[in-house]
Amino acid sequence: MAVTVARGLERHLERTVVLLIRSDDPPGQVAAGVRRAIPDIAATGVIPATGEEVIAGEVLGKDGTRWRPTAREWEDDGLLAGAERPSYVAEPVTVPGGQLLVIDYASTPAPLCRHTPGILIRHLEEARVHDAQIGLAPRLSGRRRGILASLTPVAWAGLRASVPPYPRGGLAAVPHAQHLIDVATGWLGGQSQPGMDLLALFVSVGVPLTWDAVVPVVTGVLAAGGTVALLASDFRTRAAVAVLGDLALTGVSLRVASTDKIAAAMRWLPSGPPSTRPPSSSITRVAFTSLSRPSRPMHSNMPTSPRAEPPGRSRPCIRRSTSPPVPSSPSRSTPTTSRTSASSTTPRPSCTRMPIARPAPGSKT
Repeated sequence: MAVTVARGLERHLERTVVLLIRSDDPPGQVAAGVRRAIPDIAATGVIPATGEEVIAGEVLGKDGTRWRPTAREWEDDGLLAGAERPSYVAEPVTVPGGQLLVIDYASTPAPLCRHTPGILIRHLEEARVHDAQIGLAPRLSGRRRGILASLTPVAWAGLRASVPPYPRGGLAAVPHAQHLIDVATGWLGGQSQPGMDLLALFVSVGVPLTWDAVVPVVTGVLAAGGTVALLASDFRTRAAVAVLGDLALTGVSLRVASTDKIAAAMRWLPSGPPSTRPPSSSITRVAFTSLSRPSRPMHSNMPTSPRAEPPGRSRPCIRRSTSPPVPSSPSRSTPTTSRTSASSTTPRPSCTRMPIARPAPGSKT
Protein backbone atom coordinates (compact mmCIF):
# COMPACT_ATOMS: atom_id res chain seq x y z
CA MET A 1 0.00 0.00 0.00
CA ALA A 2 1.34 3.42 -1.00
CA VAL A 3 0.44 6.79 -2.50
CA THR A 4 0.44 6.32 -6.27
CA VAL A 5 -0.27 8.36 -9.41
CA ALA A 6 -2.75 7.34 -12.12
CA ARG A 7 -1.06 6.39 -15.38
CA GLY A 8 -0.77 9.26 -17.84
CA LEU A 9 -1.85 11.95 -15.36
CA GLU A 10 1.15 14.19 -16.17
CA ARG A 11 -0.13 14.71 -19.74
CA HIS A 12 -3.26 16.43 -18.40
CA LEU A 13 -1.60 18.83 -15.97
CA GLU A 14 -2.15 22.15 -17.75
CA ARG A 15 -4.65 25.00 -17.75
CA THR A 16 -7.38 24.21 -15.18
CA VAL A 17 -7.58 20.69 -13.77
CA VAL A 18 -9.54 18.98 -11.02
CA LEU A 19 -7.65 16.21 -9.27
CA LEU A 20 -9.28 13.47 -7.23
CA ILE A 21 -7.14 11.95 -4.48
CA ARG A 22 -8.87 8.65 -3.80
CA SER A 23 -8.23 7.07 -0.41
CA ASP A 24 -9.86 4.88 2.20
CA ASP A 25 -7.82 6.54 4.95
CA PRO A 26 -9.65 8.97 7.28
CA PRO A 27 -10.90 11.95 5.18
CA GLY A 28 -9.57 14.50 7.66
CA GLN A 29 -6.11 12.97 7.48
CA VAL A 30 -6.08 12.99 3.67
CA ALA A 31 -7.42 16.56 3.55
CA ALA A 32 -4.68 17.67 5.93
CA GLY A 33 -1.99 16.23 3.65
CA VAL A 34 -3.50 17.88 0.56
CA ARG A 35 -3.87 21.18 2.40
CA ARG A 36 -0.19 21.16 3.36
CA ALA A 37 0.76 20.66 -0.30
CA ILE A 38 -1.16 23.71 -1.55
CA PRO A 39 1.51 26.37 -0.80
CA ASP A 40 4.20 24.30 -2.53
CA ILE A 41 2.01 23.68 -5.60
CA ALA A 42 1.19 27.39 -5.81
CA ALA A 43 4.90 28.26 -5.55
CA THR A 44 6.08 26.12 -8.47
CA GLY A 45 6.86 27.84 -11.78
CA VAL A 46 9.50 29.87 -13.58
CA ILE A 47 10.84 33.43 -13.32
CA PRO A 48 10.67 34.73 -16.94
CA ALA A 49 13.25 37.49 -16.44
CA THR A 50 15.99 35.06 -15.39
CA GLY A 51 14.72 31.69 -16.58
CA GLU A 52 15.18 30.29 -13.09
CA GLU A 53 12.82 27.52 -12.02
CA VAL A 54 10.92 27.61 -8.74
CA ILE A 55 9.93 24.22 -7.31
CA ALA A 56 7.86 24.00 -4.14
CA GLY A 57 8.83 27.54 -3.21
CA GLU A 58 12.57 27.05 -3.76
CA VAL A 59 14.37 28.97 -6.51
CA LEU A 60 16.97 26.96 -8.44
CA GLY A 61 19.66 29.46 -9.45
CA LYS A 62 21.54 29.23 -12.75
CA ASP A 63 24.77 28.78 -10.77
CA GLY A 64 23.37 25.83 -8.85
CA THR A 65 22.46 27.78 -5.74
CA ARG A 66 19.10 27.36 -4.09
CA TRP A 67 17.15 29.89 -2.05
CA ARG A 68 13.67 30.11 -0.64
CA PRO A 69 11.91 33.50 -0.97
CA THR A 70 9.92 34.82 1.97
CA ALA A 71 6.21 35.57 1.75
CA ARG A 72 7.03 39.30 1.51
CA GLU A 73 9.40 38.69 -1.40
CA TRP A 74 6.64 36.84 -3.28
CA GLU A 75 4.26 39.75 -2.73
CA ASP A 76 6.67 42.61 -3.53
CA ASP A 77 6.86 43.93 -7.08
CA GLY A 78 9.97 42.46 -8.62
CA LEU A 79 11.24 39.33 -10.30
CA LEU A 80 9.11 36.98 -8.20
CA ALA A 81 5.93 39.01 -8.78
CA GLY A 82 6.08 38.10 -12.48
CA ALA A 83 6.72 34.39 -11.94
CA GLU A 84 4.72 32.08 -14.19
CA ARG A 85 3.07 29.84 -11.62
CA PRO A 86 -0.43 28.61 -10.74
CA SER A 87 -2.85 31.52 -10.35
CA TYR A 88 -5.21 29.55 -8.10
CA VAL A 89 -5.09 26.41 -5.95
CA ALA A 90 -8.32 25.72 -4.07
CA GLU A 91 -8.79 24.25 -0.63
CA PRO A 92 -9.51 20.48 -0.81
CA VAL A 93 -13.16 19.46 -1.00
CA THR A 94 -14.22 16.20 0.64
CA VAL A 95 -16.33 13.96 -1.62
CA PRO A 96 -17.29 10.31 -1.27
CA GLY A 97 -14.07 8.30 -1.56
CA GLY A 98 -11.54 11.10 -1.54
CA GLN A 99 -10.58 14.77 -1.91
CA LEU A 100 -11.02 17.12 -4.85
CA LEU A 101 -8.31 19.67 -5.62
CA VAL A 102 -8.82 22.41 -8.24
CA ILE A 103 -5.70 23.96 -9.78
CA ASP A 104 -5.52 26.75 -12.35
CA TYR A 105 -2.02 26.47 -13.78
CA ALA A 106 -2.40 29.65 -15.86
CA SER A 107 0.87 30.11 -17.79
CA THR A 108 2.95 27.65 -15.75
CA PRO A 109 5.23 25.68 -18.15
CA ALA A 110 4.10 22.07 -18.57
CA PRO A 111 7.34 20.50 -17.21
CA LEU A 112 6.85 22.37 -13.94
CA CYS A 113 3.16 21.44 -13.71
CA ARG A 114 4.33 17.83 -13.59
CA HIS A 115 5.87 18.39 -10.17
CA THR A 116 2.37 18.48 -8.63
CA PRO A 117 1.99 14.70 -8.07
CA GLY A 118 5.38 14.47 -6.37
CA ILE A 119 4.54 17.39 -4.07
CA LEU A 120 1.23 15.75 -3.14
CA ILE A 121 2.88 12.38 -2.50
CA ARG A 122 5.42 13.94 -0.15
CA HIS A 123 2.85 15.79 1.92
CA LEU A 124 0.38 12.90 2.00
CA GLU A 125 3.10 10.58 3.28
CA GLU A 126 4.09 13.16 5.90
CA ALA A 127 0.43 13.19 6.98
CA ARG A 128 0.67 9.39 7.37
CA VAL A 129 -1.69 8.60 4.50
CA HIS A 130 -0.78 5.02 3.63
CA ASP A 131 -3.03 4.26 0.66
CA ALA A 132 -4.12 6.79 -1.99
CA GLN A 133 -4.17 7.35 -5.73
CA ILE A 134 -3.82 10.76 -7.40
CA GLY A 135 -5.78 11.09 -10.66
CA LEU A 136 -8.25 13.23 -12.59
CA ALA A 137 -11.77 13.69 -11.27
CA PRO A 138 -14.46 12.04 -13.44
CA ARG A 139 -16.13 14.05 -16.20
CA LEU A 140 -19.70 13.89 -17.41
CA SER A 141 -19.64 11.57 -20.44
CA GLY A 142 -20.55 12.74 -23.92
CA ARG A 143 -23.43 10.27 -24.00
CA ARG A 144 -24.96 11.70 -20.84
CA ARG A 145 -24.49 15.24 -22.12
CA GLY A 146 -26.35 14.30 -25.27
CA ILE A 147 -29.24 12.78 -23.32
CA LEU A 148 -29.55 15.86 -21.13
CA ALA A 149 -29.43 18.14 -24.17
CA SER A 150 -32.48 16.38 -25.62
CA LEU A 151 -34.77 17.04 -22.64
CA THR A 152 -37.44 19.70 -23.17
CA PRO A 153 -39.32 21.70 -22.05
CA VAL A 154 -37.22 23.62 -19.53
CA ALA A 155 -38.32 25.77 -16.57
CA TRP A 156 -36.15 27.87 -14.30
CA ALA A 157 -36.29 30.33 -11.41
CA GLY A 158 -33.81 32.25 -9.28
CA LEU A 159 -33.44 33.59 -5.75
CA ARG A 160 -30.83 36.16 -4.75
CA ALA A 161 -29.79 38.21 -1.77
CA SER A 162 -30.16 41.99 -2.02
CA VAL A 163 -26.43 42.70 -2.23
CA PRO A 164 -24.13 44.05 -4.97
CA PRO A 165 -22.87 41.47 -7.51
CA TYR A 166 -19.70 39.46 -6.94
CA PRO A 167 -19.44 39.90 -3.16
CA ARG A 168 -16.05 39.17 -1.63
CA GLY A 169 -16.18 35.59 -0.36
CA GLY A 170 -18.93 34.56 -2.80
CA LEU A 171 -22.33 33.22 -1.87
CA ALA A 172 -21.12 31.97 1.52
CA ALA A 173 -20.56 35.59 2.59
CA VAL A 174 -23.95 37.09 1.66
CA PRO A 175 -26.75 37.61 4.21
CA HIS A 176 -29.08 34.61 4.60
CA ALA A 177 -26.78 32.46 2.45
CA GLN A 178 -27.69 29.33 4.41
CA HIS A 179 -31.38 29.97 3.81
CA LEU A 180 -30.79 30.23 0.05
CA ILE A 181 -28.73 27.03 0.12
CA ASP A 182 -31.41 25.21 2.14
CA VAL A 183 -34.12 26.33 -0.29
CA ALA A 184 -32.11 25.16 -3.31
CA THR A 185 -31.11 21.78 -1.88
CA GLY A 186 -34.60 21.24 -0.45
CA TRP A 187 -36.17 21.96 -3.84
CA LEU A 188 -33.73 19.60 -5.57
CA GLY A 189 -34.49 16.89 -3.01
CA GLY A 190 -38.18 17.28 -3.82
CA GLN A 191 -37.48 16.90 -7.55
CA SER A 192 -35.35 13.80 -7.05
CA GLN A 193 -37.07 10.50 -7.76
CA PRO A 194 -36.08 6.84 -7.31
CA GLY A 195 -33.56 5.80 -9.95
CA MET A 196 -32.03 9.27 -10.35
CA ASP A 197 -28.29 9.90 -10.01
CA LEU A 198 -27.00 12.83 -7.97
CA LEU A 199 -23.87 14.64 -9.17
CA ALA A 200 -21.91 17.75 -8.25
CA LEU A 201 -20.88 19.71 -11.36
CA PHE A 202 -18.18 22.37 -11.29
CA VAL A 203 -15.34 23.43 -13.53
CA SER A 204 -15.36 20.44 -15.91
CA VAL A 205 -16.23 17.45 -13.72
CA GLY A 206 -19.28 15.55 -12.59
CA VAL A 207 -18.68 13.89 -9.23
CA PRO A 208 -21.23 11.28 -8.05
CA LEU A 209 -22.68 12.14 -4.65
CA THR A 210 -24.96 10.73 -2.01
CA TRP A 211 -27.42 13.03 -0.25
CA ASP A 212 -25.38 12.71 2.94
CA ALA A 213 -22.38 14.17 1.11
CA VAL A 214 -24.17 17.23 -0.30
CA VAL A 215 -23.55 19.50 2.69
CA PRO A 216 -19.75 19.00 2.98
CA VAL A 217 -19.25 19.27 -0.79
CA VAL A 218 -21.33 22.46 -1.08
CA THR A 219 -19.67 23.93 2.00
CA GLY A 220 -16.18 23.20 0.67
CA VAL A 221 -16.77 24.70 -2.78
CA LEU A 222 -18.60 27.81 -1.54
CA ALA A 223 -15.99 28.41 1.16
CA ALA A 224 -13.48 28.93 -1.65
CA GLY A 225 -15.77 31.55 -3.20
CA GLY A 226 -16.74 29.29 -6.10
CA THR A 227 -19.93 28.00 -7.70
CA VAL A 228 -21.30 24.47 -7.69
CA ALA A 229 -24.26 22.86 -9.42
CA LEU A 230 -26.12 19.86 -8.03
CA LEU A 231 -27.74 17.70 -10.70
CA ALA A 232 -30.39 15.01 -10.17
CA SER A 233 -31.33 13.05 -13.28
CA ASP A 234 -32.34 9.63 -14.53
CA PHE A 235 -30.57 10.51 -17.83
CA ARG A 236 -33.65 9.38 -19.71
CA THR A 237 -36.66 11.66 -19.20
CA ARG A 238 -35.95 14.20 -16.45
CA ALA A 239 -33.21 16.40 -14.98
CA ALA A 240 -33.23 19.00 -12.21
CA VAL A 241 -30.35 21.27 -11.21
CA ALA A 242 -29.66 23.75 -8.44
CA VAL A 243 -26.80 26.17 -9.11
CA LEU A 244 -25.40 27.54 -5.84
CA GLY A 245 -23.46 30.77 -6.24
CA ASP A 246 -25.27 31.80 -9.42
CA LEU A 247 -26.57 35.32 -10.18
CA ALA A 248 -23.16 36.95 -9.85
CA LEU A 249 -22.44 34.95 -6.67
CA THR A 250 -25.46 36.46 -4.88
CA GLY A 251 -27.97 33.62 -5.03
CA VAL A 252 -29.18 30.34 -6.47
CA SER A 253 -30.91 29.30 -9.66
CA LEU A 254 -33.19 26.29 -10.09
CA ARG A 255 -33.90 24.53 -13.37
CA VAL A 256 -35.82 21.46 -14.42
CA ALA A 257 -36.06 19.79 -17.83
CA SER A 258 -38.35 16.90 -18.68
CA THR A 259 -40.23 15.23 -21.47
CA ASP A 260 -43.34 15.73 -19.30
CA LYS A 261 -45.10 18.92 -18.20
CA ILE A 262 -42.98 20.77 -15.66
CA ALA A 263 -44.76 24.03 -14.83
CA ALA A 264 -45.76 22.80 -11.36
CA ALA A 265 -42.10 22.31 -10.43
CA MET A 266 -41.57 26.08 -10.16
CA ARG A 267 -44.97 27.36 -8.98
CA TRP A 268 -43.90 27.36 -5.36
CA LEU A 269 -40.45 27.50 -3.85
CA PRO A 270 -40.11 26.28 -0.24
CA SER A 271 -39.33 29.15 2.11
CA GLY A 272 -39.40 27.36 5.47
CA PRO A 273 -41.62 28.12 8.47
CA PRO A 274 -42.55 31.81 8.87
CA SER A 275 -40.45 32.09 12.03
CA THR A 276 -37.29 31.09 10.13
CA ARG A 277 -37.76 33.13 6.97
CA PRO A 278 -35.49 36.12 6.42
CA PRO A 279 -37.09 39.54 5.82
CA SER A 280 -38.88 39.66 2.46
CA SER A 281 -36.80 42.67 1.42
CA SER A 282 -33.53 40.74 1.75
CA ILE A 283 -34.22 37.92 -0.74
CA THR A 284 -35.74 38.41 -4.18
CA ARG A 285 -37.29 35.86 -6.50
CA VAL A 286 -35.76 37.21 -9.67
CA ALA A 287 -37.44 35.32 -12.49
CA PHE A 288 -39.49 32.36 -13.59
CA THR A 289 -40.34 31.00 -16.98
CA SER A 290 -41.54 27.73 -18.48
CA LEU A 291 -40.91 27.12 -22.17
CA SER A 292 -42.04 24.44 -24.56
CA ARG A 293 -39.59 25.53 -27.28
CA PRO A 294 -36.71 27.40 -25.65
CA SER A 295 -33.74 28.38 -27.81
CA ARG A 296 -30.68 29.33 -25.68
CA PRO A 297 -28.28 27.04 -23.80
CA MET A 298 -29.48 26.65 -20.25
CA HIS A 299 -26.01 25.59 -19.17
CA SER A 300 -24.44 28.93 -20.15
CA ASN A 301 -24.10 29.98 -16.51
CA MET A 302 -23.10 26.66 -15.08
CA PRO A 303 -19.81 26.74 -13.15
CA THR A 304 -16.91 26.63 -15.60
CA SER A 305 -14.24 28.30 -13.49
CA PRO A 306 -12.96 27.58 -9.99
CA ARG A 307 -13.20 31.27 -9.09
CA ALA A 308 -15.64 34.13 -9.26
CA GLU A 309 -15.84 36.07 -12.50
CA PRO A 310 -14.24 39.47 -11.83
CA PRO A 311 -16.47 42.50 -11.29
CA GLY A 312 -17.08 44.60 -14.38
CA ARG A 313 -17.72 41.63 -16.66
CA SER A 314 -21.49 41.57 -16.31
CA ARG A 315 -23.49 38.83 -17.94
CA PRO A 316 -27.11 37.70 -18.00
CA CYS A 317 -27.71 35.65 -14.88
CA ILE A 318 -30.33 33.17 -16.10
CA ARG A 319 -31.02 32.09 -19.65
CA ARG A 320 -33.59 30.04 -21.44
CA SER A 321 -32.61 26.79 -23.13
CA THR A 322 -33.38 23.40 -24.54
CA SER A 323 -30.23 21.90 -23.14
CA PRO A 324 -29.72 20.52 -19.64
CA PRO A 325 -27.55 21.64 -16.77
CA VAL A 326 -24.16 20.75 -18.26
CA PRO A 327 -20.97 22.85 -17.93
CA SER A 328 -19.84 24.76 -21.02
CA SER A 329 -18.28 28.07 -21.97
CA PRO A 330 -20.26 31.07 -20.72
CA SER A 331 -22.44 32.77 -23.31
CA ARG A 332 -22.17 36.53 -23.77
CA SER A 333 -25.33 37.03 -25.83
CA THR A 334 -27.48 40.01 -24.91
CA PRO A 335 -31.14 39.31 -24.08
CA THR A 336 -33.72 41.25 -26.08
CA THR A 337 -36.28 41.42 -23.27
CA SER A 338 -35.65 41.76 -19.56
CA ARG A 339 -37.47 42.66 -16.38
CA THR A 340 -37.28 42.08 -12.65
CA SER A 341 -39.76 41.28 -9.94
CA ALA A 342 -38.24 43.62 -7.36
CA SER A 343 -40.08 46.64 -6.04
CA SER A 344 -39.52 49.79 -8.08
CA THR A 345 -38.41 51.59 -4.93
CA THR A 346 -35.52 49.21 -4.26
CA PRO A 347 -32.22 49.94 -6.07
CA ARG A 348 -30.93 46.89 -7.94
CA PRO A 349 -27.47 46.10 -9.34
CA SER A 350 -27.43 45.86 -13.13
CA CYS A 351 -26.55 42.15 -13.14
CA THR A 352 -29.84 41.29 -11.44
CA ARG A 353 -31.89 42.16 -14.52
CA MET A 354 -33.26 38.80 -15.63
CA PRO A 355 -34.06 37.99 -19.27
CA ILE A 356 -37.61 36.61 -19.36
CA ALA A 357 -38.24 34.40 -22.34
CA ARG A 358 -41.66 34.64 -23.98
CA PRO A 359 -43.26 31.44 -25.33
CA ALA A 360 -43.92 31.38 -29.04
CA PRO A 361 -47.55 31.99 -30.07
CA GLY A 362 -49.53 28.83 -29.71
CA SER A 363 -46.94 27.03 -27.59
CA LYS A 364 -47.96 25.28 -24.40
CA THR A 365 -46.52 26.24 -21.03
